[in-house]
Amino acid sequence: MNERCGLLLGVLVLVGACAPPPLLGPPDAGASQDASIPVDDTGSTGGETPPFGEVAELVRQRCAKAGCHVSSSSGVGHFKVSDSDASDEAIAEALRDQSLDGEEGVIVEPGEPEASAMYTYVTGDRQPRMPLSGPLDDDQIQLIRKWVAAGAPYE
Repeated sequence: MNERCGLLLGVLVLVGACAPPPLLGPPDAGASQDASIPVDDTGSTGGETPPFGEVAELVRQRCAKAGCHVSSSSGVGHFKVSDSDASDEAIAEALRDQSLDGEEGVIVEPGEPEASAMYTYVTGDRQPRMPLSGPLDDDQIQLIRKWVAAGAPYE
């Protein structure tokens, strides 16, 4: 009997060590699905809004110069910029004014990264994951997320 109690106690200790910690209160309503992306209770990622110039340069380098999202190419991208050296203004116009050719969603939904095709394609939540030449690194994805979450200001 003593042996059984010792075995049972050992099992309970092991199970307790593997169990997740108990919740001490209701889940944070502003919590992000990705714990690496801090979100405050307004849905913002906090911190400063990335300048649009950084977003435009990322689009220029990884989307337009790759040949997929320029109007002179036969690339299949949903939005097109005038050329691979497009100005920030031309990139802003393309992101703001073009649609997804009948698909659900918009390219950029200010304040809502998860409703923005630009963000969901680069994260792989929408397929195919963009850019096709290889995924963006985490910092580049966070740049897009923060910019969209901050309202996608084009200045």
